[in-house]
Amino acid sequence: VESIPTTRRVASPEDLEGLKIRLPQGMSSELFAQFGAVPINLPGSEVFSAMDSGTIEATDWGTLAMNAELGFHDEAKYAIYPGVHSMPAGDVSIPLETWNSLSKENQKILTDGVRAFGLDMIETLEQEDIEAAKRLKADGVELVEWSDEDRQAFREAAVDIWREYGKRSDLAGRAVAGQIEFLRSKGLID
Repeated sequence: VESIPTTRRVASPEDLEGLKIRLPQGMSSELFAQFGAVPINLPGSEVFSAMDSGTIEATDWGTLAMNAELGFHDEAKYAIYPGVHSMPAGDVSIPLETWNSLSKENQKILTDGVRAFGLDMIETLEQEDIEAAKRLKADGVELVEWSDEDRQAFREAAVDIWREYGKRSDLAGRAVAGQIEFLRSKGLID
């Protein structure tokens, strides 16, 4: 659900060519670079000034509402929205030994609580984005939605990068396999 604020219109993966975009190192940078974008690694505290000075033309930061709240759309009069990557996800990690020491009842309570947290986060972010979209449109920001075909091409390129990362360790391979299985179950990849 992450939206990408941009200072120029980016209506497809081809429009990423030459786009100077703030991205974290790793998979995201590799994915966008594959389409010709120029990844720039900056701390979050420098995004606004970098966009203001033209050092970057776009940023991978957060949801539409988060980006609006941070003022990125003072400079970025476009936003790729709905987002083309990432999703609202949170996780809770517990050492297996600790998990196994919990009663079945407490395991269920924890599992149900994390599930409720996840669903609440999805609903909250969606509502905040809907409200932000209305405000931004009224302020002259163009929300640019990629076609299904463009989303598919971007997703397929991401899967190729994931597979390469998945070769780095057994755990990474299992994480990638799980993500691919999930996307296939939703009909989002072949």
